[in-house]
Amino acid sequence: MPEIQLSEAGFRFDKITLPDFSKQPQQIPPLFDLYSVAYAIGVAPKTLTYLLKVDKVVMAKGNKKVNKYNFVKNSLYQDVSVKIDIKEQQAKDGMYKEMRIPKKTPGEFRILHDPHPLLKYVQRQLLERILTKLPLPEYVTGFMKDVSITDTAKVHVDKEVVCCVDIANFFPSIKQRMIQDMFMSMGWPMNVSRIMSELCTYHNFVPQGAPTSPTISNLIGHHRFDKSVKALADQNGFIYTRYADDLVFSTDRTDTKHTGEVDYFLNKVEEVIRNSGFKVSTDKTKIMRHGSAQMVLGQSVRNETPTLPGKKYRLLKAIVFNSLHHGLESQAKRSKTDVNSFVRSIKGHLNFLRNVDPVKYGKLAPMFELAQVNAGMTLSNTKVMKKWINVQGGPAPVVEVETAKKKK
Repeated sequence: MPEIQLSEAGFRFDKITLPDFSKQPQQIPPLFDLYSVAYAIGVAPKTLTYLLKVDKVVMAKGNKKVNKYNFVKNSLYQDVSVKIDIKEQQAKDGMYKEMRIPKKTPGEFRILHDPHPLLKYVQRQLLERILTKLPLPEYVTGFMKDVSITDTAKVHVDKEVVCCVDIANFFPSIKQRMIQDMFMSMGWPMNVSRIMSELCTYHNFVPQGAPTSPTISNLIGHHRFDKSVKALADQNGFIYTRYADDLVFSTDRTDTKHTGEVDYFLNKVEEVIRNSGFKVSTDKTKIMRHGSAQMVLGQSVRNETPTLPGKKYRLLKAIVFNSLHHGLESQAKRSKTDVNSFVRSIKGHLNFLRNVDPVKYGKLAPMFELAQVNAGMTLSNTKVMKKWINVQGGPAPVVEVETAKKKK
C-alpha cells in the first residue's frame, strides 16, 4: 500500500497507510477513513461520529453531556444545517420512529422505520454521492430513475410462460455484515465499509423507510444472487428481471408443458436464493401459461401491452364515482377505515393507474380530487384548476376550485 506525507497539511502524525485506490470505484472519491467518507458525502466528521455512536449514547441513562454537544455548529462543511431535537434523541431507539401499516391480511402489519431528520439527511447524501453511482445491470429495475413498474412488465408481455418468485422479508433479511462484505468486495477497506454499512442499517438490518434502503437492496441482490440467477435463466431460455423482491421470468418456449422443466428451473432458482442468505415465499411462486391470466407486478401481460385488470379498474372507478357523489366519509365507512387512510389508499391506486394507463388515470384523478375538495380537505395548492374530463367522452368546462382551509 502507498504511503503519503501529511505533515504539511497540519496533521499531528507523519504517515498514513492508504488502501489501493485502483480497486475502488473510479467514479467516487477515494475512501480510506471516516474523514474521507465525510468529505465524499459532504457532512462534518463529527456528525458521522455522533450518528455512529448515537444508539449507545441515547440508551445510556443520565448522559446529558453528550446530548448537549452541538455537532452541527462550526462544522467544517457548511451545507449541514439540520437541528438536532434532543427530546427525540432521548426517545426509544433514538434515531428511528417506528410506524405500523396494516396489510390486507387481518392482524398483519408492514413495519416502517422513519429516520431522524439528521440521519435522513446524511443517508440522502450517501445515496446521492456514492450509492447511486455504483453500476447495476439493466435487469435490476426496482427504484431506478426513469424506470417504472410498467417498463418492467413490458419485458414480459405476450409470452408463452411467465413465472414470478417472491423473496420473503427481503429488507429485514439484509444484514449489516452483508452490506459490509459487499463494500469490501468493491475495494473499500473494512473501516470504511463498516461506517457506510452502519449508516444504512438499524439493529443490524436494513429498515424500510430509510432513503438508502431501496438502492442497498438492489446492490445486495446484484452482489449475492442476481448473476447466478441470470446465468440460470439464460441457460434455460428465460428472460429475467428483478423489481425489489419480485423475480420475474418469461419465455417463448412451447416445449415446457408437462415436462416439469419449469418446476426444476424454479427449484434451482430457489436454491440459489437460499444459499445467498434469503428465503423464497413458496406460496407466492406462480407459473402462468399462455391462454390464462398472466400477472406481473399487478399488471396483466397476456396481451401486447401491460394493462390494469378490468375487474380492478371497474372497482376503482366505482369507488371514485361514489366518493364524488356520496362523499368520502361514506366510502371510508364501507371500507372500515378512517377518511385519511381511505384517501391515501385510493391515491396509491390512482398513482399505480397513472403508470399503467395515463388516459384512464386522467378520467378518474380529477373526480377524486374534487371529492376531496367537497369534503373540506386541503390539497397541495390553495387554488386548483381542474379540467373535467367526462367519462362518457366529451370535455367539460374548466372549473376553478377554492380549497377549504385546514381546521386547527
